[in-house]
Amino acid sequence: MQNRPDEQIIKFLKKRHILSLCVSCDAKLLNLDELAFKNAGLCTPNPAQNIITHTNSCFYAYCEDLNALIIASSPRSAHIQIALQNPKICLNIALDTKIIGYIQGIQARADFFALSSLNQNSQKLCARAYFVRYPYAISLNPTLYILKLTWLKYTNNALKNKLIWQNLI
Repeated sequence: MQNRPDEQIIKFLKKRHILSLCVSCDAKLLNLDELAFKNAGLCTPNPAQNIITHTNSCFYAYCEDLNALIIASSPRSAHIQIALQNPKICLNIALDTKIIGYIQGIQARADFFALSSLNQNSQKLCARAYFVRYPYAISLNPTLYILKLTWLKYTNNALKNKLIWQNLI
């Protein structure tokens, strides 16, 4: 892989398993009525702004070959519907600790894709990464999605500096 993130970043991504996904889009793109907004856990957007934001926690697996995070979710879920309309997403992965010296985490931006939009070889790499990490998910036949990392900042309070990585391609 070209422009590979620092090994400390890769090690952190492989150790963790839950991310917070943040998505947004123009409400008009979703074609939902007020009841559908409420059922999806969304507030009816302010007519002046018309932007919907949503966050969700997801289990993920890291695919080192593609430098991407793989998640499984229902295609009908609010966060997936919004991300498909605006594939520029943000995410956060944090180590849960109250000890300041142990704080670690990643803030990142990524491009969101359905697994089916990738070539067959990339689909296999991503599916393998996810199902090796979560073998019980195979029987659920989940829909997989790819979060292709484009920028990230790694914080580790044991380090003097934060590590920033950006995809140069």
